[in-house]
Amino acid sequence: MSELINKKVVIIGSGPAGLVCALSCCQNGIEPSDMLIIERESEIGGTLNQCIHSGFGKSYLDEVVTGTELASMLSDGIRQLEIEYITDSTVLSVDKQKRIRVVSPKYGYCTIKAESIVLAMGCREKTKGALQIGGTRPAGVFSAGAVQRIVNIKGYMPGKRTVVLGSGDLAMIVARRLVLEGGRVVCVCEPKPYAEGSDENIKECLDDFDIPLYCSHSVTRILGKGRIEAVEISHVDKRGKIVKGTAKRVKCDSFVYQCGLVPENEIIKDTGIRLDTRTRGAYVNQYFETNVRGIFTCGNAVRIHDLVDYIVEEAQVVGSAVKRYLDNKTEKPERVIRIKNGERILYSVPQHIDVYDDIEDCVIYFRVNGKYKNLLITVKKDGEVIYSREKGSMSWLETGKIQLTRELAEKIGDAKEIVICASEKEDGANIDNNGEDKE
Repeated sequence: MSELINKKVVIIGSGPAGLVCALSCCQNGIEPSDMLIIERESEIGGTLNQCIHSGFGKSYLDEVVTGTELASMLSDGIRQLEIEYITDSTVLSVDKQKRIRVVSPKYGYCTIKAESIVLAMGCREKTKGALQIGGTRPAGVFSAGAVQRIVNIKGYMPGKRTVVLGSGDLAMIVARRLVLEGGRVVCVCEPKPYAEGSDENIKECLDDFDIPLYCSHSVTRILGKGRIEAVEISHVDKRGKIVKGTAKRVKCDSFVYQCGLVPENEIIKDTGIRLDTRTRGAYVNQYFETNVRGIFTCGNAVRIHDLVDYIVEEAQVVGSAVKRYLDNKTEKPERVIRIKNGERILYSVPQHIDVYDDIEDCVIYFRVNGKYKNLLITVKKDGEVIYSREKGSMSWLETGKIQLTRELAEKIGDAKEIVICASEKEDGANIDNNGEDKE
């Protein structure tokens, strides 16, 4: 029979979401001895440990640091508070009764009974199969995240001459890293007519290092037997179909691809937690609590984030919400407000608001379903616009935020449903503050 361990709060995952949530729990009055963090890797910190580039911690630390520096600061905070964490530990399952079955070097095979669980497992990269590229299956084909880990943590180079597919921020950062380590990036191919990453990274990662970017191009074939020898690059149209007669062979000894991330939620299939088909994360309320009371989620396990700052924001909310749950386990919401995705909205999080007292200061995060200019964001109640804000340029890779101010909360009132919509404005009027024109 497995050992039974009891904890008030168990956090699964020790990336930025898990670590910040643990620190927030303590700040809200939960004793460190009542908590446990479970991590499958050999050290805490998550993917921050392999991010040696700058750009992290602005909202949390009031300064910009590298990912590894942020991981170190958060990890030091966990150790100083003496919050227990176990590494090299695999969670096998989580059930409705909040029982977690774990294989751990410290406890062996054990069952942990928690009063509250925070799911902070992060995300994983999609495999090469999602690209549906023809050809052979030689060595030298890597995902962008794998290359970042191999180079920055293990100290190995994937190859000397590399072709990169995808122009997201991670792909561009990896391309720059390969050049800095003495390799050559032949080109970065992007199937879309535009680069998906930020303008800042296009300049700092590609332009400054003379790495060519070919938009409307894709890798359509991988060539080689034991080791990759070349790839075939072709021009593609707006629908992603190959334009005949445009294929050309490019020599390389490594191929790096970025084809997206998905939340890692496989272990919760026995919990009865409802998943959103758009985000692939759980349906949550404004406190990031799932439909199973006492089980919360935050970070990339909820949705794929573009900034660590948003992960930190969510984790701090969850830390406060966990304390509230432990103090008021029988509390039930007075009513529920459903948040519906309207025109041009890809998804919104949370998917609903549980009204306990005041909904003021709640935040709704959303993404649009394309790349737009002069975008207008609206919130509707019974078909009437109660909030309007000009967002400007925005793509599906960016996160938008709607803060529920006191004024907006009053306008929502006793509504059972609100709808978030996006449209492109033509007149360019500067509109903000719940629909009132700003001078």
